[in-house]
Order: sequence, then C-alpha cells, then structure tokens
Amino acid sequence: MVKEAAAPDVRDFTAAYYDFVDQSLKAQEYSLSIEKTTRRRRRQVLRKTATDFAARTWPDENTVFVRSDEPDWNAFENREHEALLPAVPQERKLVSLFTLRVKRHNWKIPAEGKNMQMTLDSGYIKAGENKKEICVLTLSGANGQVRFGFAKKISEFMPVRLEMLTYAEHGFNLLKRKPEAVMRSGPMPINHEQTPPEAFQAIARKCLKHLLANVAVFYGEAQPGVIHQVRVAIRRLRVAFDLFRDVINDPLRGPLRAELGWMARELGRARSTDVYIAEVLRPVAERFEGNSEFAALFAEYADRQKHAHEMAAHHLRSPRFCRALLVLGEWIEEGEWIRTENAEHRASLADFSSAQLSRYWRRVRREGKRLNWKSDEEIHEWRLTFKKMRYAADYFGVLYGTEKADSNIPYRSAQFLSAIQGGLGQLNDAAEMVRQNRLSSVAKLIHQEHVDMRPEITREVNMNYRALRALLPYWENAEQLMQDATDLLADILGHQQQESEGEPEMPETKPPLP
Repeated sequence: MVKEAAAPDVRDFTAAYYDFVDQSLKAQEYSLSIEKTTRRRRRQVLRKTATDFAARTWPDENTVFVRSDEPDWNAFENREHEALLPAVPQERKLVSLFTLRVKRHNWKIPAEGKNMQMTLDSGYIKAGENKKEICVLTLSGANGQVRFGFAKKISEFMPVRLEMLTYAEHGFNLLKRKPEAVMRSGPMPINHEQTPPEAFQAIARKCLKHLLANVAVFYGEAQPGVIHQVRVAIRRLRVAFDLFRDVINDPLRGPLRAELGWMARELGRARSTDVYIAEVLRPVAERFEGNSEFAALFAEYADRQKHAHEMAAHHLRSPRFCRALLVLGEWIEEGEWIRTENAEHRASLADFSSAQLSRYWRRVRREGKRLNWKSDEEIHEWRLTFKKMRYAADYFGVLYGTEKADSNIPYRSAQFLSAIQGGLGQLNDAAEMVRQNRLSSVAKLIHQEHVDMRPEITREVNMNYRALRALLPYWENAEQLMQDATDLLADILGHQQQESEGEPEMPETKPPLP
C-alpha cells in the first residue's frame, strides 16, 4: 500500500488550545483550538476532548475559518448547530492553555478503491514549563477493519502502540503539577437508552483507554501506582468479558481474555513487591530505624522491586503486548460479535444488567457463608468473586442512581463492597505472610502483627457484609426495595454501633489492599 502512495505532503502544523477562565469547556469535555497550517490560513476548531476510534462528526467537531491568531467564540454563533454548543460563562474571556507544534507528513494510500489518509506528527506539546515529545501515526478515511489491518501490518516491522488520548487530553495532563500522573478509571459512560452491545463497547473502550493511558505513564516513569492501575484496567476488562459473555460470544473472545490474563500475571510480581514495601515495610520503617535486620530486609525487597519493574517494562514494551492491544481495539470496534445478533442483543439494558448483577450476587452469597470457618484459599476465592461483584456494580450502578449520598442505595452499596474487598485483601495478605515467613526475626515480628489483626478484620468484614445484604439486590423492584433497604440499614448500623460501644476499641484498619 505505502509503495503505491504518492510522496507525502509535509508542512509545519501548530495548534494553540484555549478555554474560558473557569475551564468550563474542559469540564464539559470540549477543547477549543486555533490551528495554523499555512501563513495565512487559520482554523478555529471546537471538538470533544475525548474520542474513540470512530471518525469525528458533528457535534464532535465544529470548524470556522478565522483571520486572527486569537479565538473568537462569537464565530460559532448563529450557525446550524448553535443549539448543540456547550454552555459558556457570561464573561467570555478565553485564555491560552497549551500549544501543539509538529512536523506533519500526510500520505494518501490506496485502500479498497479509495484513499486512506495516513498522518505522521512528530514534535511536542508544551504547557508552561512542562513539555511532552510526541510521535503519532493517525489513519483515517477508511473503515475500521482496513485501518486496524494496516496498523497490524506496520507493527510487524516497527514498534507501534495503540493510542486513545487526544492531543487535548495530553495537553490537559501537562497542566497538572505532575504531568505523568496515574490515571484512574472514572464512571462508566452507559445509560438506559443503550443496548447491551453498546454498553459493552462503551465499557470496553473506557477500560482500554484506562489501560493505555497508564502504560504510557509507565513508559515515562515507573511509578508503583501505575502498575496497579494497569492491572485494575485489565481486571475490569476481564470482568466485562464475563458479564457480557452471551453478548460477545465469538471465536476471539476466549483468546483475547486469555491474553489479558497473561498480561495480569506478568505484572503480578511487580505489584506484589510494591504492596509489600508500601503497606508492610514503609509504615514501620521509622520504628526499626537503625535495625540492621530491617535494613537488610528492606534492601532485599527494594532489589526485588527493581527487578520486577524491569521485567514489567519488558512485557509492556513487548511485541506480544502491543499487538494484543491492537487486536483488542479492533475487536471492540469491528468484532464479529457486533454483527451476530441474539436475544441478549435485543434485551433492554435494565433487564440485562439486573440479570447479571443477580448472577454475581448469588455467587457471592453462596461462597460467603460462614466466613469465620473458611480456609485461606476459600477466602482468597471469595475475595476474587467480590472484586467481580464490585466492578459489575460500578458498571451498572449508574443506571440506578449516581448521587454521592448515604441515602443513595447504589452509592452506599459501593462503599460496603469496597470496604469488604479491602478487608478480604488484608486477610489474604496476612495469609501470604504466614506462608512466606522468613528466618529474619524482624520479618517474623512484622508479619505476626498483621496476622494478629485477622480476628478484628474478619469481624469487620462480617459486619459490612451483613449491612450489604440489607441493600442488595437493589436492582430488583428497585424503588420499593430501596425504601425497605434504607430502613433496614438504619436498624443494622444502629445495632452495630451499640455492639461496638461495649467493646474495646479496635485497631485502625489499613486502607484496602489490592
């Protein structure tokens, strides 16, 4: 294809990005830029900050030609799509935020009877003192299968990494005090109007973007929290694969889920050493200052962490990892499952989500009987089931209410799910310490302190689980059940408070461990 293409059109390209003083455009996920492609030509462009792989169409982008280097918001008014413009403040003062400067190469490549455009941008984005070098290859003008197929061919002879962050998102990240910041997953962009396939696509895109953004941060700086967020994104994708298994039932679902499992396993050692240092050793470092055994223990785990991060970096840069994400991105957008319609495709999202949440909740209740009598292995399995339940509730909870208040049953349930998962994580960590108990006396002492907390943690998990059972399943007969659950929860919490008043104060529970 490339051999048949004409010589590229090469030019300097500059885009200056603006927002109102209160950054109201960013808050509504819009960006405004003045783009310069020639000495005289200026384009004022308003577009959605975050996009997926689909081609941009209005209302995602609106363009007017202007003569000045300064933006003019009034140029967008009295136009065909004026009603679709984002809300703006009364004082329409626009300020400069960051600038994109690249050398832009454009090729027109024959593809399926028409030209596909390939654009290579090489340069930087600068916001104040922060600067980020970029080299981005963009394919457009052809259908998704052709574009992804071409990208996979390119990946066979040069390193290619899938990218989902726009230039505007990179620029806004640079405005932060720490440009290379860990990205967390936000609310899932689903609603009642979507079908189950559309909901899966929205969730999978969000998870993939979460994964890719943190991989990019890891390339820049191997922060411990980045590994955790990459693994969280992978787990969330795997849970989505299970939740929507009847919707996405095609030949690639199994192999892709297996590749995601491989990614999680390869990053597991790095995450384990990160947790051990952050949650076990650092909190007692001051107490053991000057202790030679503790110093040796810390140094050993620091070496393990360094080696584990080197291996993680190797896997994250490997051709297998990069190609798997290309295939995953293509499958999310163009997979055979999209064209294979079944009963689940036609179901309402409310009915589908209710059925899946009930399926997970039945499993949680089945495995959660008599926690005090469970073995360490059974507690570990229950913890994994709880993670899936928590992610499923995160995905679908927005369908039942998003207000962050104790009176909002989905929100309150999410708090209990998080607390229980954290407690089970602590129990699992304590069990791991017993199995890995070392000859070092200081290691034994530190580990034993965590093991001694297990009865209190177990009691706390049981209390939270009892409260959670009062709230779930809120998705069935939601309105009446939520009212009943609110009354019952008040009784349970009041009873728990009375119990705790007559007991000695419990040691403070650590934050949830992953």
